[in-house]
Amino acid sequence: MTLEDVAGHAHMSPRTLERRFRAETGDTLGGWLARRHVEHARTLLEETDLSILQVAHDSGFGSAESPRRHFVNRVGTSPRAYREVFRGRRSPVPDATPVGT
Repeated sequence: MTLEDVAGHAHMSPRTLERRFRAETGDTLGGWLARRHVEHARTLLEETDLSILQVAHDSGFGSAESPRRHFVNRVGTSPRAYREVFRGRRSPVPDATPVGT
């Protein structure tokens, strides 16, 4: 979806949408969307065995190169390196069984 598409749905000009969006969020629409895509990709990399290409697709990136560029800019590493470090590092769920039973 382009800025023009979103602006049309909001019944605004692209310039007005950008100005109002930035006033409300402190970010551009594109920057905000990229951050959401990266957050979703991070979750998929940590919690699934999907390929990097499938993670890119499921996270809303247009290509396999796009998430790599955004990861390097926003996270400081590639999606593959991120997965190697953070997969399976979720906090364990505390055991609900009382001690001594």
